[in-house]
Amino acid sequence: MAVKKSKLFLGAILLLTLGSTFVLMGCAATNLSGTLYFSIDQIPVEGAQITIGDVSATSNAEGNFTLPDMPLNLLEGTIILDDFPEQSFTVDLSDAEEEHHFTLEVPAAQVAFSVIENTQAGDMPSAENIQVLLNLEELRFDLDNEAFETGIMAPGSYTLAINSESHEAYTADFELQAGQNDFEVALDVTLEETYRRFNLANALHRHSESYGYLHPDVQTRVTGQEWSNSFNHNAEVINAAPEGPEVLDEWTSELTGQTYQNVHTFLRPFITELAGSRRASSETQHWVLQEGRWLIVTR
Repeated sequence: MAVKKSKLFLGAILLLTLGSTFVLMGCAATNLSGTLYFSIDQIPVEGAQITIGDVSATSNAEGNFTLPDMPLNLLEGTIILDDFPEQSFTVDLSDAEEEHHFTLEVPAAQVAFSVIENTQAGDMPSAENIQVLLNLEELRFDLDNEAFETGIMAPGSYTLAINSESHEAYTADFELQAGQNDFEVALDVTLEETYRRFNLANALHRHSESYGYLHPDVQTRVTGQEWSNSFNHNAEVINAAPEGPEVLDEWTSELTGQTYQNVHTFLRPFITELAGSRRASSETQHWVLQEGRWLIVTR
């Protein structure tokens, strides 16, 4: 009887050992599924290639992918997505079951450029008249946010270029970080556009507005009221098309007593009409550039 008990005991051990082996063999791999998101607003990433070892999968519109028969180890993989740098990741499957799901994140950036004018008012120019490009890709203007915006893009270094007939060309390099990036860009108004606005303000008798185009050196000698009083508010300006500009390397103003460099001069022949009578006259204006703004240094 003792021998039979011993045989039964050995048989039980053998069955337990075989059973454990079968269990271990059944869990030697796992079906790995995942979801790939952008780091902004958890937006699913479509069309990315996810690779671990020799096995690859492509994420669908929901960002989902499947990598079957993954070994139960600490695994390293890569994510390849157009216009983004290759990204590495690790996933620990040491304790994984037959099915395992995990999530991955792709660092991403979005950008909004608010464009204003380098003027005292700091107005926003019409979006229809300017073109904004980031790395030569034109940005769309979002009416709700009043800014030029990008879609999802990779963080990194980019070059911004802004073109406009009324403003000086603008270029700058920007370092975009993961997440939302917001920048405000101030454009310098061209001399021709500055003169047009100045002349229009005077023609419409908005002299408090045209006073803002006077250089601070002039404003210390001429008050806003004196400037307004120097105009006949009943006269109508018929024509004030300028001639020039001519550029002077250096010029000294009799009004301010200061010497200015790179002075642009306009000859302004203009016609005014008052009570049916027209009068022709002319004057020369001198403009200088200060901190990106064109200002008048003559009265």
